[in-house]
Amino acid sequence: MIKPAFAAALAKHPKALLAVIAQIYGASLLVTAFALVFILAFYVPQQIERTYAQISDAESAALAERVAQNIRLTQTQLANLLNGSIARQAIEQDTPEALAAAQEQIASAFPEALSVQLIKLDDMGTSAMMAGTEQLRNHIEVDLIRRAQINTPAPEAYIVDQQSLVSFAVASEWTSTNGDRGIALLTRMESHYRALLSPADQTNTPNLILGQVLRSASGISLHPILTLGNLKAHENAVQTRAIVGSDWELRYSPSAKTYEQLIQTPWGLYLSLLLLTLCVVIPPWYLLAQSRKNLQRSIDAILLAETTRSSTGDVWPELEPLMARMSNSREFQSEFSELDLPNLNSAPTVPSFIKSTPAPGSESSISTVLDEVRSRRHRMTLPEVEELSVEEAASPKGSEATETSTSQELLVSDNSTGSSLEAEMEALLGTSERTEREQDAPAKEDTRPSTKLGLSDPDEPLELTPKSVETDTVDEGEFDLSTFASDEALDFVSAKPQPDEPSSLMTETATARTTTEDSQHKTTTVASTLKTERVITSEARQVTLDELPEQIFRAYDIRGVADTELTDEIITAIGGAIATIAADQGEYTLIIGCDGRLSSPRIKTALVKSLLASGIDIIDIGVVPSPVMYFATHELEYRSGLMITGSHNDAEINGIKIVLDRKPLASGAIQSLYTLAKSGMFSSGQGSLSREDVIPAYLRKISDDILIPAPLKIVIDASNGVAGRVAPLLFEQLGCDVIRMNCDIDGNFPNHSPDTSNEQNLAPLAARVKREQADLGVAFDGDGDRVAAVDSEGNIVRTDRLMMVLARDVLSRNPGSDVVYDIKCSHKLGELISRLGGRPVLWKTGHALMKQKIRETGAILGGEFSGHIFFSERWYGFDDGVYAAARLAEIISADEVPLVDLLSDFPIAFSTPELLVPVADTEKFQLVEALHAQGDFKDGKITTIDGLRVDYTHGWALVRASNTSAALTLRFEADSEEQLHALQSAVGQALLNLNPNLLLPF
Repeated sequence: MIKPAFAAALAKHPKALLAVIAQIYGASLLVTAFALVFILAFYVPQQIERTYAQISDAESAALAERVAQNIRLTQTQLANLLNGSIARQAIEQDTPEALAAAQEQIASAFPEALSVQLIKLDDMGTSAMMAGTEQLRNHIEVDLIRRAQINTPAPEAYIVDQQSLVSFAVASEWTSTNGDRGIALLTRMESHYRALLSPADQTNTPNLILGQVLRSASGISLHPILTLGNLKAHENAVQTRAIVGSDWELRYSPSAKTYEQLIQTPWGLYLSLLLLTLCVVIPPWYLLAQSRKNLQRSIDAILLAETTRSSTGDVWPELEPLMARMSNSREFQSEFSELDLPNLNSAPTVPSFIKSTPAPGSESSISTVLDEVRSRRHRMTLPEVEELSVEEAASPKGSEATETSTSQELLVSDNSTGSSLEAEMEALLGTSERTEREQDAPAKEDTRPSTKLGLSDPDEPLELTPKSVETDTVDEGEFDLSTFASDEALDFVSAKPQPDEPSSLMTETATARTTTEDSQHKTTTVASTLKTERVITSEARQVTLDELPEQIFRAYDIRGVADTELTDEIITAIGGAIATIAADQGEYTLIIGCDGRLSSPRIKTALVKSLLASGIDIIDIGVVPSPVMYFATHELEYRSGLMITGSHNDAEINGIKIVLDRKPLASGAIQSLYTLAKSGMFSSGQGSLSREDVIPAYLRKISDDILIPAPLKIVIDASNGVAGRVAPLLFEQLGCDVIRMNCDIDGNFPNHSPDTSNEQNLAPLAARVKREQADLGVAFDGDGDRVAAVDSEGNIVRTDRLMMVLARDVLSRNPGSDVVYDIKCSHKLGELISRLGGRPVLWKTGHALMKQKIRETGAILGGEFSGHIFFSERWYGFDDGVYAAARLAEIISADEVPLVDLLSDFPIAFSTPELLVPVADTEKFQLVEALHAQGDFKDGKITTIDGLRVDYTHGWALVRASNTSAALTLRFEADSEEQLHALQSAVGQALLNLNPNLLLPF
């Protein structure tokens, strides 16, 4: 409801209204001033204190966890060394020399320790120590050893010779033949924890006390182990944290330097507020002043024109009805001058710049005219019109009737204004003149734009203004959105378009609807993963392709030559098909990543553009390994994603791996994708684009899961692929000594092909491991989902042998569980799994097929001979070469046994690596079928779940069509080299009989 004072101002001269506006503006400035005072005097200081407390909370939690992890690591390392064979032999021999040698070995692992003692504990327990037969510092250490016999006790802190010491005690899990046990006693000084908790920047020392909580009858006190800074300086921000695994407590507040940085005068904030205030104050004040001047200037121009009967020139558009009204008034006076009528303009008002005295009543006349102008402006809003059907819009009769009705309504509305001037003119004109004006009204209105809502062309769709699209900046040149401009795609990634300028998306939509009459106006509203409602128009976007190569749609992903088979047009069609299939499954947001190939940014740009145009939201995670994209579908809110990668193939190959609802597309779905992409008809919409950095969370998750008690020396060959971004960092975080090979991302793969299943590519890694005397060597393919291993002697460990090590580890904790392996793996792997109490499951080759089988059986481990390894125990079940390498390193470190010794426990067979025979994609499957039909395999057991595998009592042979390249995959295994060569010869001759042009690698 309008306030009375404001309503009164509206009825007066506009200058009065401007005065009211000025008062409102002044009140707004006053509110702004109060807001500034509140921000500067109250909010900013309180925010500083809150920020300081938050920093204290976060940093104290991190330091407390660091101390707790150090305690756990110390106890684990101490137990591993004590349970080793050297310590046990020393206790059993019970000679000073043996005990000293074993004690020295344990001490070498803790160079920072004040002392390390290896103590034999006989039937008397700690009684001998209490009698003084052992050299212990005090009764605290004696009690610590006594409690270690039951379970591992928390460390104890105490003071000796004015020094703070901390002791750990761990008892052996074994008992000697004489019933003796070993006790390891480790003592550290305060300096160890000073180095652990002190920052690298010595000028930014925090305030903290690390101490042991002492409970007595008199109450609880804190025995300090370490004190840094002055904790009392900021008592209001002190955080107290209990150290897990001990009776210790950490009291912490950030450094004085941190507080000084926070309380520094926020000149940036002050300057921003000043600029904001100036923007609030100056433009409205300037516009208000100019409005007053322009209003007065326009009124003066109108009055001068009225007085001198001249043109008015430029005036406010809002005052044009006033000019027309005054012009009509002069015409009426001229037309009826012969009548004895009162002259309404006999005393015209003189403009303000003419220094003559205005006629009486002129101010009242002008006010009345301005009131009429205001009334007309309020009435000029178009009336609400019901939407017309196509037939009604095309009917001339209906159009004429509507226009006449509208004109009459406007005329009646104009005649009911109540203006005194209008009433006098209507009295002069009479009824007959009004009728003529009403008859002329339609003709006059024909020159104005039509006010009815309808379609001029029945086949022309009604264009709607699309929603704006959120954008995000992409680093490192991974995804250059500026390339969209050349393809008229700025509508998808730019700010909201103007309502009168339809986007290119809507133009494309209109074209598709015009050419496809059966799909006009079919709009479906679907549930969105965003907060706002999403509208996707079915079959509204058409992509025309000259040719879509079917061979790039492989068994479980898309793969082809980037420049010829994955052009922008083909990727656009594939993107539309993916969007349609994803929407059918209720997935409206896709996570997208790419590898480091030279063609990946281009393919990613075309793919994202097509997905956005189909109404799919995109979360871009940048250049990452495939396992990071899989990880994102589990850790982020959204469960589907795409990975642009050529995997292990050469540099000119690229492709797309597709995950929907955390599951890869199977072969049938890939063929459906081809059919849909070939049709070229896709839904239309508008998605949003955002960015997420998932790598830190990925590294943190693995670091929290993997424990490497004894640091290893590891050589990492990333094949110049994207695993170089994560693998070295991960193993460094795990405490390993990392030697990098080919860890710089280079899409040309200059050093060797990224195929880790080709043992020639692993030869430099094997040589480097031997030269560096490393514990382990690992290599990753182009996108990091495959891993290959080299032991400390430089031997290449094939994946089926590696699976033996991993299966023994996981089955020791999960007896009776399933382990899935592909048809290229050794039959000795299945035998070993059975002996370990597991259930071997032989299955087809292919990462998507393996994941499907692992979900179906609930297996805890899976592995392909090509290097894909899947952990469901402690991980998510997808193929992750980096995580698999970390699990292998954990086993080697925890067992303190080299990989070469671990492998010596398993049966050995003579076998070949994976052998590739080039065959065209169109012929490879038929060749395998012909071999099955015509081959003579005698008493061999035939398996056809994936290609053709023939098992004999002395070995087996495999021939299958590769799912990722134009080739046959061959592999052989036998109990002796002679039997191996015989199998190769027989299968090779059978293949040459079918196709003499084959180039066999043996």
